[in-house]
Amino acid sequence: MPFKREITSYSELTSLLSEKGRFHFLYMTLPDCGVCDVVRPKIEEMLSRHPELEGSYINLACDPAIGGQHSVFSVPAVLIFRDGRELFREARYLVIDVIEPQIERILLNFS
Repeated sequence: MPFKREITSYSELTSLLSEKGRFHFLYMTLPDCGVCDVVRPKIEEMLSRHPELEGSYINLACDPAIGGQHSVFSVPAVLIFRDGRELFREARYLVIDVIEPQIERILLNFS
């Protein structure tokens, strides 16, 4: 499973994002989201091809403050951070064939 951790609180996420020098890939979902369940294996497969991304799974029902503080109003949502700075965001309609080249470009430019 490529997700290295499951984030359950806003303070845990804040602590994670304060780590320097790493790409943090956040996959945000809600329970009973059929699209989230279908997209998750595709996201995990993509993460396995990019070991430099540290993947974290976030169920927004655990702490709604996470979604509010990061302006995530629809799921599934993918966010990438490095050094506490957001580099990429995509939500609702996730097409892996479109997202992956964008992520590769980010990894190339910010490595």
